[in-house]
Amino acid sequence: MSKVIKFIKLMAGLLALVLIGAGIASYMGFIDPMNLVKRPQASNEKKSPQSAQNNLPAPQQVAQQSPQQPAQQPAKSPEPAAPTAAKPSGPAPQAIEVEVAPVKTRPIQRTVDFVGTLIAFEESTISSQVEGRVEKVTVDLGDTVKKGDLLVKINDEEFRLDVNKALADLRQTLAKLGIEDSTRGNIDLNKTALVKKARADMENAELNYKRLSKLLEDRLVPQQQVDDAQTKYQMAKATYDAALEDAKVLVATIEAKKADLSMKQKKLSDTSVIAPISGEVLSKKVSVGEYVKVGTPLITLVDSSQLRLRGDIPERFSTQITEGQEVKISVDAVPNETFGGKISRISPASNPETRAVTVEALIPNPDKKLKPGFFAKASVLTKTDEKSVTVPQEALITFAGVTKVFVIADNKASERVVQKGITLGSEVEIVHGVNPGEVVAISGQSKLHNGAPVTVKK
Repeated sequence: MSKVIKFIKLMAGLLALVLIGAGIASYMGFIDPMNLVKRPQASNEKKSPQSAQNNLPAPQQVAQQSPQQPAQQPAKSPEPAAPTAAKPSGPAPQAIEVEVAPVKTRPIQRTVDFVGTLIAFEESTISSQVEGRVEKVTVDLGDTVKKGDLLVKINDEEFRLDVNKALADLRQTLAKLGIEDSTRGNIDLNKTALVKKARADMENAELNYKRLSKLLEDRLVPQQQVDDAQTKYQMAKATYDAALEDAKVLVATIEAKKADLSMKQKKLSDTSVIAPISGEVLSKKVSVGEYVKVGTPLITLVDSSQLRLRGDIPERFSTQITEGQEVKISVDAVPNETFGGKISRISPASNPETRAVTVEALIPNPDKKLKPGFFAKASVLTKTDEKSVTVPQEALITFAGVTKVFVIADNKASERVVQKGITLGSEVEIVHGVNPGEVVAISGQSKLHNGAPVTVKK
């Protein structure tokens, strides 16, 4: 059963192709659909018996009127006359009046067209970096902001207390070292109070030991006293070394406390949410009194001073596209106006699913007529053909996918099949079929055929 259905479909397809071909051939003049010309009526049509009698020769008429007379051989009908050369039955064909226009040449800007979506040059969603309750929201939908403007204020009381506590801890550690300010570069350990005392004790014990050692040489002091002085010196030196180590630990502690203080100061500053870019408020996601956590989206900003147009170009045109080429775009929201820009980025690879290359163009938007998200039609200006052939749109006749024009020369119409290019307002580019300087009909084409006589309307 399926084979029968397939065969029927195949035969129907072949029949459709034959009918389409016949229609095209008929339109192009290869077949005259009106070739069945009505034949003129024969001159020797059958006539009524009475009229035939009237047309008989006189003797035959007499014979018919006198039946008593012997029947005579009927006269033979006259042989039909030999056909003579056909003469036109009517007047000569009248010339068809038409309007004409010359085939022109003009420069044509070649373009590669694509469609895409406008995207904001920058879009930033600002989230909370600290946890707390929202005290103030200074912007709303559509507001214009500058970089550094305050957007949202979160309660900072707890963070201020943390900063004060960290600052007090730092000052306490600095006091242990005997210094007041740790911001003057690296700390000199030998100038700290702890190390200075240990060093003084060590130097005093060293002097006492050296003095007693000289007296011992003169046998003015006993050996025991010198040994005690030496032990005290060694103990003082060990104390000095320990003081240096303790000072190093305190310095490290100071650095840790300074880092902790900086972290708490940063959290305090993060309670004021600042605009990172200049632009407009796309959305406000919080209100006063809400409790936000770290990472909660607060405000979304967009910079639409210039927009990105991103779209796909068929890969067969990819070699014609380079960075810096001019782009013209139009959007439905702003009719009868085009906007310019330049190609800024080209994808290094083609998408195997769509066989297209993604491109991006930068479109200046100083008056903010364009909005992110608009659908846009774009044309990339590639090259200019200086001598392209064009004809008025009225000159074209299209039927069954075939486009033709009538070229007027020597008061006769000549049918030409042409290939169209792009449309330029009221004119159409012709890739081939006509030549510059020729004249084409722009009215009365429905009455024209190949070789028809014409007169040009002045």
